[in-house]
Amino acid sequence: MLNLCAFVPDPGYLLSVVCLCAWLSNGPRGFVPLCLNMQMVPNACKRTCIRYNLLMKTAYWWGKNDRKGQAMTELAMVIPVLLLLLMGIIQFGLFLKSYIAVVNGTRLGARAAVVGKTNAQITSKVMESLSTLNADQITITITPSNEASRTAGTDVTVHVIYNEHLIVPMMNLLVPDPMPVQAQSIMRMEKPVSG
Repeated sequence: MLNLCAFVPDPGYLLSVVCLCAWLSNGPRGFVPLCLNMQMVPNACKRTCIRYNLLMKTAYWWGKNDRKGQAMTELAMVIPVLLLLLMGIIQFGLFLKSYIAVVNGTRLGARAAVVGKTNAQITSKVMESLSTLNADQITITITPSNEASRTAGTDVTVHVIYNEHLIVPMMNLLVPDPMPVQAQSIMRMEKPVSG
């Protein structure tokens, strides 16, 4: 019968190496039977091996529970980026909504202009279509502005600028705040201004 304790100064050293190697190759459940089934090992070595088994089990479960902290740290690092991305999508949606409203307003204003409406009526028609936007941030330009020069066959241009304010923090590093949303429509006069 081979006495492992006779070859090493520390009786548990060799067994701890055997246990560690078995644990690395077979996982945490593989090293316990290997150490406990060695009948040729003296009792002192078995006790040391059992101590190492308990130590390894404790280290394994401690590491397993520590993964929850790792997930929490990863979440803390990723969630600001995800929130910024989500807020950027919302801000883009607001820009798109404003742009669609401004394009629609210029088209309605140009359509009112070509049928002979006055500047006040055109402005009123544009503002009516842009009722969902902040009226203080809207600028309407009608070209030509002189109503008498708008005769049948000439072009009329309605240009609208709306200043969209940002709601997303740090977005002003990429785009100006407020961001101008603008559109224009050009149509040919069908009849002169009739007042």
